[in-house]
Amino acid sequence: MKDNIKMQEDFTEYLNREVLSSVDWAKLKEPYTAHDYGYIKELLKQMTDKFCEIYGTNELHEDYEFVLVPAVICVCESGNLYAGIVQLDLTSSGEHYGTDFFTRYGVMNIDDEQLTEKELKYVRSLHPYDYFPTVQYPDDIHVDWNKCPKEAWDIIDYCRGDTHEQSGGLELI
Repeated sequence: MKDNIKMQEDFTEYLNREVLSSVDWAKLKEPYTAHDYGYIKELLKQMTDKFCEIYGTNELHEDYEFVLVPAVICVCESGNLYAGIVQLDLTSSGEHYGTDFFTRYGVMNIDDEQLTEKELKYVRSLHPYDYFPTVQYPDDIHVDWNKCPKEAWDIIDYCRGDTHEQSGGLELI
């Protein structure tokens, strides 16, 4: 297995070199409708594919330690979805250390001290939020998959190449 730090550096370099230079920020406008998630879906798919290529898997375990993971971000108040990168500590069941939101204004993180007052107000409006990684980490006790909206599942399934099926429920005959 590659060195954890090297994999994280490779993924960060890819994000900085390939993703940030090619994002069409105007396509990351709000408010979103279900039809507007196509660009977010493609952006997260691109990042997820590269993550899986670098890490050699789409399922994480604690040996990877700290990782930056592509994720669907769901703002609790509005329900709007965003593409994002979350920083997780896999040695502590996926403890969440930060989120970078891909917005029409660029990549934003509430801890960025260089944000203007207007930008800080905007990024604060995205809190609280839930995040749903596009790669699998079964030991993450911080993600409530029962709160994952259907639109977010559709994006995640597309990124993973899966088909989400609801288990249980009523069957009509």
